[in-house]
Amino acid sequence: EEAPRLRRERVFEQLKRDFLGKPDKSRAGRIDKPIASVCAALNRRPDAYTTSSCSGRAIVWFGEEPPSKRRGAPQFLPTSRVEHRPDGVGALLDFVESMPPGAQTAWLRFEPMVLDMCCR
Repeated sequence: EEAPRLRRERVFEQLKRDFLGKPDKSRAGRIDKPIASVCAALNRRPDAYTTSSCSGRAIVWFGEEPPSKRRGAPQFLPTSRVEHRPDGVGALLDFVESMPPGAQTAWLRFEPMVLDMCCR
């Protein structure tokens, strides 16, 4: 019984090293600044590591239909604006209100913070 447990521990530790050693695949190429310290603290724990994160955002698109949420669909269209700061949402709404009459439909989406982890 001791051998399988040690093997699982070694596998977890190797997965953690490999995962945290890879370049960040996000568009920003780094962990979002508002949650970087939380992710760092979690990644220092021996029994856990973060696998994906986003500090949350508000997005506005302009067009005839709402943007697709399907995997592989374009996330940001040329006619979109993204705001990661909670205090910046008002600026997005001001931007929408400033559009001329008859402009395309505005679609607003709020996405909460996401933090995915692997733990043993």
